[in-house]
Amino acid sequence: MSLFKLGNYDEALEIYKKMLMENPVDITAIDGIKRISKSYDIDTSEYYDDGLYISWISLIKSKNDTVCPDCGSKLMPLTLCPSEEMMELDEMGFDLENHNYYCRNCDYELYIDVLNIDCENHPIECAYLYYKLDEITKYIRHNEYSDELKSKMDYFDDEEFNAFISKLKEVDYIYEDEEGYVKLVDDVENHWFRHYIKYKRLCREL
Repeated sequence: MSLFKLGNYDEALEIYKKMLMENPVDITAIDGIKRISKSYDIDTSEYYDDGLYISWISLIKSKNDTVCPDCGSKLMPLTLCPSEEMMELDEMGFDLENHNYYCRNCDYELYIDVLNIDCENHPIECAYLYYKLDEITKYIRHNEYSDELKSKMDYFDDEEFNAFISKLKEVDYIYEDEEGYVKLVDDVENHWFRHYIKYKRLCREL
């Protein structure tokens, strides 16, 4: 970072390049390169995978439906089940640790991610996406204005930041309230923390 601050971005880029050779989803390196590109208005696309600029956002396809695939009934988030019901499910042998939804109608349990993300054939972009979902969600949980978010995510240029925010609004992951705060849609709170776990898992598989 000191090289970047002193304007020695050529040296900084070479350091980031070496970091990415060791770990293709090194967040410090990717975001460092993006900051250099944004600050000095230079093309840095040769330093990281093409999919790590804007197109990674397109891996978010939709918001998943929380409807039972067996009977079509509305699924109950396990985090909202009364403690007595959770104890009964545990005694019945339900795998509460690895599932987050339960159908009261047909006793069906399953894990549903809050977003439908297409990770097939895109492990690097998908790992970056999960990290950024975890990051922006943590910021939003502390009630941030859009401008404050943009300032904290200063490695994004205007086009990439706006594309990310627009996509998350489109799939009902976030919304902006009347006071201008960016908020999470209610059911995102049930399992947003799994994003970082998925990022780490993808990193191990690369």
